[in-house]
Amino acid sequence: MASDQNLRIVLAHELPVVCGALAAWFESGGGVQVLATAPTVQLMVDECSRHKPDVLVLDVRLSEQPTFAAAAQALLASPKTKICFMCNVVRDRDVAQAMELSTTWFICLSDSLIDARKVVEAMRTDEPLFSPSISHRVARVSGGRKAESTATRGERLSERQREVLRYVASGMSKREVAGKMFISPRTVERHVANIMGILDIHDRVHLTRYAIREGLIEL
Repeated sequence: MASDQNLRIVLAHELPVVCGALAAWFESGGGVQVLATAPTVQLMVDECSRHKPDVLVLDVRLSEQPTFAAAAQALLASPKTKICFMCNVVRDRDVAQAMELSTTWFICLSDSLIDARKVVEAMRTDEPLFSPSISHRVARVSGGRKAESTATRGERLSERQREVLRYVASGMSKREVAGKMFISPRTVERHVANIMGILDIHDRVHLTRYAIREGLIEL
């Protein structure tokens, strides 16, 4: 769009106070009009269908559910709309899924206001731009086969394997994990071996880093 026209956006975030603050911030720099805000996936899709915005700005998770499928649904309702994702914590799997939707903009809310404003200005001039934290992860996800597989293979972990990974990454021994899950230490060992094979990660330190990066555990 031309830089002298208002950028029309629909903004989706599940917390009303945060959504209101974001809406005010987006409009504060001028040249941006927030057409509607949406706290839920269904309302987001409905508002996109109704307003046909230039850009849908949405958090990567609404009500703890990933929004990527819903974003694709919104684009079906409004094909000319482009996507800007937002997040508080950057996860490789979120970046990978966003890239599959040909996302044009991505803002990490923990980056500086200056960097976030640059993304908004890029939205107004229709130039692709990710804030620094996201750009770093894009390089990780798309910069090589191993990085890409680590981001996407995590989706293949079963819930049981993710539970084992959380316990192991939090510092528990295999015997402690076994007692926690009411399984044998040998079964835990087999789970860990399978997890490492799926993720192509072969030591506990890097497993822990992966779990922290993907939000499975917190420091």
